[in-house]
Amino acid sequence: MSIQSKLVVLALSAVLSLSVEVQATSAKALGMGNAAVAYPQDSLSTAYNPALAVYLGNRGDFWISSNFSPYDARISQNRFSGGDLHASGRRTWTPSAAIGSISRVCSNVSVGFIFYNRFCQKTHFNKHSELLGTTSFGRGYEQYCGSAIAAISLDSHQLGLSLDILAGRHKVSGLQSLDHRRFTESPGRFTNRGYDWNYGLGLTIGWHWMVTPEFEIGVSFRPETKMSRFHRYKGFIPEHGVFHNPQKALAGFAWRMLPCTTLAFDVEYIWVRRLRAEKNPGDHMTHKWGSKHGPALGLNNDLILHVGLDYALTPEIVLRTGYIYEREIQNKCQAFWDMLYCSPIQHYLTLGATYAWKDCIEFDIFYQHGFERSIKGPHAVPTLLGGGEARMRRSLDRFGVGVGIAF
Repeated sequence: MSIQSKLVVLALSAVLSLSVEVQATSAKALGMGNAAVAYPQDSLSTAYNPALAVYLGNRGDFWISSNFSPYDARISQNRFSGGDLHASGRRTWTPSAAIGSISRVCSNVSVGFIFYNRFCQKTHFNKHSELLGTTSFGRGYEQYCGSAIAAISLDSHQLGLSLDILAGRHKVSGLQSLDHRRFTESPGRFTNRGYDWNYGLGLTIGWHWMVTPEFEIGVSFRPETKMSRFHRYKGFIPEHGVFHNPQKALAGFAWRMLPCTTLAFDVEYIWVRRLRAEKNPGDHMTHKWGSKHGPALGLNNDLILHVGLDYALTPEIVLRTGYIYEREIQNKCQAFWDMLYCSPIQHYLTLGATYAWKDCIEFDIFYQHGFERSIKGPHAVPTLLGGGEARMRRSLDRFGVGVGIAF
């Protein structure tokens, strides 16, 4: 078995058992704020823009990281006995990984395959809530992606396409008090049903323009992907378990300011509010869970800004830094239900470095810090459940290492 094949088998077996807190793809891009749509650096850069494959030659990349993300939730001023709560996250350490390989078919055509975790949100609190159920409460949604990539170079313009095979898994626990016909259209398919899976087939379109040798522009677009239903949770998720993958656009540039320094900037927009499983408000209970207009997370469309800078200290050593800003997509009035989502972080700082050895092997390290932030809803707990204030808080620290091999 070749080195490339062994790496693929190792990573597939590892990633399928891993979970992460926020999306992570390229080790080099992570070191510089995840700004990569116009900046080809490794095979996993094609997750941002498949058109970048034509610049990468023949190479494979793999990385693994350890993520520490403490979080907690608090309910106060509730009028029911035992309604107040202060719960912390049970699983705050998680590993994550990704793998990719790109090959040049001819002078202007490249193909490849990458495997990574596209999205993950998890909460698992250490206590149960008297208002919600009898076991510790939480929610998890992960989406894994395997992408087959093809790209072609047409002079200074590059076009790319990836066929994305998606698998998502979802779990809800600790909401037994609401698993009743009074609240849900499908009692028994609302909470504590273990993990359920859904599947879909989507695509990503990418374009890259080498405006000058020093300035590049990249754009990618991913239409909404229809996914199969989560049947085990059709009483919890609107439209009886429909949870599609949202539409997304990404655009940015890379500017080689100096022979040894590159500045990259990306803008990312995700149409979250096209999905009822994400946009439906949860601060009122006029519709039953699982119905078309049933309660969900009440999230807004997502806007993320990425900026990164790298500096070639020597021909073998490259240093990186970056910053990520994510617009708040949770609303204060939804803070009670959004404790299940608990993702208030808006500001991230990243650092990274690469050491090139013998022109064919690269060793990467990266670090990402998500600054602690909280969301508080003064009147977020529904009156039906005793009213009161809800608050959530979270931070993130991730450290990872990777390797890239040119063949």
